[in-house]
Amino acid sequence: MKEYLRQNKGMKVMFKTFNTFKNIKTNEEVRHTVKNRRYKITNEEEITHVSTQIATDIEFQMGKMELSKSGLVITQIDTLQFNMDKFSPTRGGKFIPLPNGLQTKRRVSKFKTKTTNVSSIPSNVVYAKTM
Repeated sequence: MKEYLRQNKGMKVMFKTFNTFKNIKTNEEVRHTVKNRRYKITNEEEITHVSTQIATDIEFQMGKMELSKSGLVITQIDTLQFNMDKFSPTRGGKFIPLPNGLQTKRRVSKFKTKTTNVSSIPSNVVYAKTM
């Protein structure tokens, strides 16, 4: 992980555990997957903190299952799956600079929304009318 961070700007990590639970009511074994949320790591110092947080999250979710009405109690963790992906802070959007006319105005009086279909992907475009 450290080597990857030295070569790239950051990474996203996520753990999945494949577990065997025991149903208290029926005494049968149930296989269930527990996922944690995705974490962003941007430097080497965050690795230890994120690793601890991942373990805490998984433990919390398993404990929550035991306390819920499902009646499932963990008996063993069968497999741990570690997913790692490149962190791209601009993914999902790009910065679009405002036109000079909008940069100098102090307020916007109206917004208009126009729905467009480009390559059958609907998108909303916002137009601003300044005063």
